[in-house]
Amino acid sequence: MMENLINGKKFKLIIINLFLIFLTTNLHAAWLGVQLGKLDDNQIKKYSFNLKSPKTIFITGVRKDSPADKSGLLPGDIIIEANNITLEEKNDLTKSPLLQFIEILNKINPEENINLRVIRDNNKILFKVKLKNLPNEKESEIIWTRESEKYTIFNLGLFTAKPDTFVYQKYFSKDLKNKYNHQTVTCVRKNYNSYTVGIKPYDKIISVNGIKYDKSSIDKARAGYNNVEILRGNKIIKKK
Repeated sequence: MMENLINGKKFKLIIINLFLIFLTTNLHAAWLGVQLGKLDDNQIKKYSFNLKSPKTIFITGVRKDSPADKSGLLPGDIIIEANNITLEEKNDLTKSPLLQFIEILNKINPEENINLRVIRDNNKILFKVKLKNLPNEKESEIIWTRESEKYTIFNLGLFTAKPDTFVYQKYFSKDLKNKYNHQTVTCVRKNYNSYTVGIKPYDKIISVNGIKYDKSSIDKARAGYNNVEILRGNKIIKKK
């Protein structure tokens, strides 16, 4: 049995990762360390925001130990103002709140401050954040705060067998059917921490974070490191 601490990673592609945008616009742009989402009627309803919330952007994830994290910003904060500039929807689609925010950040250098006014629990709060250089980290090493789990789905980067979808099962031997059950890992994504710590195809997942594995466990990973128990053949292996 193998015990691994596996870094859960964000899975939804609709989340916009700002530092990736920076790399295509300004190589010297400062780093805040957040994920942002567009706050529209659907998101307001989904996450029970105040119905009168402004149509702007909100934080969906915060990188652990990032400038945003150290300043006290939290997932769910609605950003309404950056450096005294109000972020708001305009008729010009090229000036959406997100693009306005990126434009402001692109003008700030590392070690300089940005003032962000946010709405949290119907209260307006002003944060002064000292921005930094984008850290040189591998994608598998990136850790998000646990509070980010409310707005982002995290994934272990593992795919398991789906025996119900196999065709011509009458030709499968009993041993082969036992080898490929819902616990059997069939693929490990290379840019995930699961690959780094040595999870392999044919390993069988026993539990995730102390909870017995079921079909939905893979998509219930937590932000940061996860405890995953794995059976590899008949050999018992423990690794952290």
